[in-house]
Amino acid sequence: MASNLSGDFAELAKVIKSLGNVAKDSIPTIAIKGAVEINKVVEQQFASGTDPYGRSWADLKASTVKKGRKPPPLTASGRMRRMAKAVPSAKGTITEKIPFPAPIHQAGSAQMAARVLVPHGLLPRSWSEPLQRVGVEVISSRLKK
Repeated sequence: MASNLSGDFAELAKVIKSLGNVAKDSIPTIAIKGAVEINKVVEQQFASGTDPYGRSWADLKASTVKKGRKPPPLTASGRMRRMAKAVPSAKGTITEKIPFPAPIHQAGSAQMAARVLVPHGLLPRSWSEPLQRVGVEVISSRLKK
């Protein structure tokens, strides 16, 4: 079965290439703006005492509360909260930097329940939706230029 397609295929090729360039050129901006959004998400997690999946962190042990600590967990000195930062790269990746002892809290231990700070595996909606929104906004604005 033969098909008869006609048109300006050279112009079509240019449009396809320019769309690819828009996406490629948008990646660093998406990473920068996406990191800002992820930092807001992480701050909300600390404020609410929840993990990236919306589950509450394990309550403080009674012995910890007796020492004067107050919920939510992981907020005693504020250091971990201040230093947990999403950092963008020029290549378009975002790395969540969590200070020690956050990795121990992330995994938990024999003496301590895990209190997950960053997702493992697929991103939950709380993280993926802001990133998708930023991607759409950046690429849409570039296409309008």
